[in-house]
Amino acid sequence: MQSSVSCVRIQTILPALLTIACLAACPLGAQTDSPPTAIVVAKTISMSGSAIVDSFDSTDPLKSTNGLYDPAKRQMGGNIFVINNTGSDLRNAFVYGDLTYSGPPVKNYANVQGSFATPCNATMSAVNDPTWSNGSFVQYTGGGAPPGSGVFVANGTATNPTLIKVLGDFTVPGGKSFSIVTDTQVDRYLTVWITGKFTTSGSGWLTQDPLAHVTWIVDKDIAVSGDNYNNLSGKAGNVSLLAVGVGKINITGSTSLIATIDAPFRELNISGTAGLSGDLVSSTLNLSGGSGVHYDEALTYAGTSRISFEGQPPGTSYGVSQYVESDIQFTGQPDLAHTGAGLNGRADDGTGYLSTAYKMAFLDLRGRLFTLKAVDLAEYSYIYAYPFSITFVGSKVNGATVSQTFTTDGQLGVPGIPDFQTFTFGEEWNDLVRIDVQGDVGFCIDNVVLER
Repeated sequence: MQSSVSCVRIQTILPALLTIACLAACPLGAQTDSPPTAIVVAKTISMSGSAIVDSFDSTDPLKSTNGLYDPAKRQMGGNIFVINNTGSDLRNAFVYGDLTYSGPPVKNYANVQGSFATPCNATMSAVNDPTWSNGSFVQYTGGGAPPGSGVFVANGTATNPTLIKVLGDFTVPGGKSFSIVTDTQVDRYLTVWITGKFTTSGSGWLTQDPLAHVTWIVDKDIAVSGDNYNNLSGKAGNVSLLAVGVGKINITGSTSLIATIDAPFRELNISGTAGLSGDLVSSTLNLSGGSGVHYDEALTYAGTSRISFEGQPPGTSYGVSQYVESDIQFTGQPDLAHTGAGLNGRADDGTGYLSTAYKMAFLDLRGRLFTLKAVDLAEYSYIYAYPFSITFVGSKVNGATVSQTFTTDGQLGVPGIPDFQTFTFGEEWNDLVRIDVQGDVGFCIDNVVLER
């Protein structure tokens, strides 16, 4: 999503608890712990009937059932942000979350279960058509039937997705089907740019493999439902609908569409008895009938995150038994040291970092799988300023392991040479549940980049 909200970052360090206010807006889904955001609208939100806004967590069995929204396990993270209210009316529908707005008061909000705040500091960014170079994408002609042979293959990576452009409308009409498949047993990525409308209708059926991540960039109106779009992953982060410019988005049906929607200039209408499981950005939002928006709190940390170990005062270093940031827990053997910038005789990159005398391990406290992308490593101190090896072992959900050994350059405190080096991991470092790290001697770690 392209919106941002003013937020507070919570960083837990045992035995201390530090709360650090962000001085600038924090992008949703970035490495900081931003407040859960179900809905961001530019102008108005209208609710009627038995419409509802709430949240769940697809990664927590206590807050979902088989990874899906369960009203018996609803949570209070269904927060609504109205940037410039021009007539919002909740009609006393239930909102299990907070309401933040700017402009005139929102009408009929008696059943908002959370807090109220004004003004709203959320922002939006326009969604634009991509600029793809010739030869970098496959092109199909759209129309009243599914393009191509009725199958798109997602075989790209997160940083280099498969690119497909559809000239005209992408339509899956009644009685037809369309599939998005992957060519391997690992997560694969696809971006589809549609210059016309995106429509699934009647008994038309679009099925997306559980390992596929698809971003749809749509220039004209969108009409879809959870009845017609079967996101087999059950993860909202695997389907992104990006709407360019003005127009409408209509979501109908009896089964929730599992997706994220970024449509800052669009009129979004959700009706029927299901709704949307994910999150959304729109110009206006109309929820009617028995529909709802069920924010998936797993999106709070979805995407690429950077663990930066900030918060330790410059020139200081304190021993800690564990360190937690963005639900990633770090432990050491025997312990860890949380070190600030500028400590004499120690590695320095101008920011905080962790160090350990021998071993370190980290995992997601909520049990979510992750992909390890990169880390910054340095020698422990000037005493250990010589090359040595640091080995990473990743444990996967299926019991398999991957390992990789890096060698530091032995340069610490040398003018013109950074103390920390950046090391990257291959695509096989996915579906991880735990990372164990061991150095020949003590080492320092910073800027752990991972994807959940």
